[in-house]
This record gives sequence, structure tokens and C-alpha cells, in this order.
Amino acid sequence: GGRRKRKRRDNDSRDEAYKEALAPQQFLQQPLLRGHAFQAELQVRRGGGGGGASDQERKRQARLAKEVASLATGLPLTKSSSIFLRVDESRLDCMRALILPSPDTPYAFGFFEFDIMLPADYPHAPPKVRLLTTGGGRWRPNPNLYADGKVCLSLLGTWEGPRWDPKFSTILQVLISIQSLIFVVDPYFNEPGFEEAAHTSHGMAEGKAYTRAQRVSSMRHAVLPALRSPPRHFEAVVKEHARRNYADMRRTFSKWRAEAITAAREESTRRGGRYDPMAALLGEGGRFGASEGQLAEQIDQLDREIASALDAYIQ
Repeated sequence: GGRRKRKRRDNDSRDEAYKEALAPQQFLQQPLLRGHAFQAELQVRRGGGGGGASDQERKRQARLAKEVASLATGLPLTKSSSIFLRVDESRLDCMRALILPSPDTPYAFGFFEFDIMLPADYPHAPPKVRLLTTGGGRWRPNPNLYADGKVCLSLLGTWEGPRWDPKFSTILQVLISIQSLIFVVDPYFNEPGFEEAAHTSHGMAEGKAYTRAQRVSSMRHAVLPALRSPPRHFEAVVKEHARRNYADMRRTFSKWRAEAITAAREESTRRGGRYDPMAALLGEGGRFGASEGQLAEQIDQLDREIASALDAYIQ
């Protein structure tokens, strides 16, 4: 009992230290328009921060100001999972978010960027959101997140479910929905029609295989690049988050590596072969479990590269 209490106190203390260190970075206004995913659309309109002459525009600006004030104090911030936001310094309808998913998901310790634009008829129309963390358009991280940056969420009108309500829906609600409804423990079952398979042995096996594959891709596209070259506007966030989560990141990725090797060996046994790491690495495993074996080798390599990148943050 005593050891458990001490561990809980230590965790609480680290969480508070994390919040104290990262709180000043959670919401900032900076130049965002250049290079923004919606730059062309935004440049057609006048700046979202200056009041327009029409009554409709004045109401829009008042709504934007109210929401931005709420975002400045209402974004989730914990050592394990947080959201950081940048709003353009000259207009409030141009934003960029950095979402850090929960460590119990296949996206643990990944840094996911999203560009956000509030349309001219906001809040009567929902925000437009584009995922930037796609491995250069090669990676579809989730059934709800596409390689071209499309974000499927009912609030945005791009997915089935509760729609955007101009009176009650908010940008904060969209961000938290992405964090909690898309970056989930078992993303395979986010695919329409797949949720029923979650209760079958085949479905569970497929879900676990999908998770293992997404772990590798997340390490490759959402963890390692950010550690090596932190995304613009969030450099201090990446540095502090990595430094304060160093031990947890090392443990998590080592655990993933062990699970990938176990899966490769199990697949090899089912197919009557023996897991050969070198053959798997070279793609020559044939019927001896090359797919799972390759994942195991890739995660091993990424684990070592991430460890090297992390070391730079604690020296």
C-alpha cells in the first residue's frame, strides 16, 4: 500500500511539474498564414481579426473572440495527453493545433499537427480541418484520418453522427473529439461496419495486427521526425514533452518491440516456419512470417533511432 501511494504521489508531482512547464506554451498567437494548409482560401478574405462593416461580420468576430478566449484556458493539458494551439496574430480564423494522443494508443508520444480554418459563414458552417502529419502524403494513420489530410468527424460534416450545431458546437469540441474519438486504443474498429467484428476472434486478431502496424508508422512519421526537427511554432513543446517523458517513451517503445517479436514468432509457428529476423528484414521470409517479422525489425530500428534522438534532449 505504501509503495503504491508513493508512486501515485510521484506521478502527481511529475504531472504538476509538466503542467507548470508547458502551460505557457499551450496557447500562443503567432504568424501562421504563410504555409498554412488553407492559405489560399484565407488570403481571398480580409483578416479574420479585424472587424467587418456588416452586422453578420461583427457577430462572427464576437463569436471568434469568445471562442479564442475559451481556448486560451480550456485546452486539456496532462503529461500523458495534451492539445496545444497557435492562432494567427493578425486574424482569429487561422489556427494550427498540435495533438498528443494518449500513451495507451498506437499513436503514443506522436506529435500530430492540424491546420484549422474558420469559414466566412462561421459558426453557421463548421471549421475546416486538415491533418499535416501524413508522412508526406504516404500514411493514413486511422480510418478517420486520410493520407491527403482529410479528417472524418461528424462535427465537421465528414462522418456519420452528431452534426455541427451553430449555437452549441465549438472549436474546442472539435479538437477534443479528434483527441478522444479518433486517437483511440483500437482504431481498426473506427472503420464503419468493423465495430461488430470486435467481438469475434478474427476481428480481434485483425485489430491487433492493425494496431501493431500503426505503431510502427506512428513512430516513423509522428515521433521520429518531430524529435529530429520539431515542427515550427511547437519547438519548445516537443523539447519539453520529450524531456519529461523520456523514460515512459523508452519503456513504451521497448514494450512494442517485444510484442512485435512475439507476434512474428506466433505467426511463424502457425505457418510451420521459424522466425528469422535477418530474412524478415530483407523481405525474404516467404512463408515464415515475413510481414510480422518485418514489423518487428522496423520497430527495432525505429526504437534505436528514437532513443538516439531522445538522448539529445536530456544531455
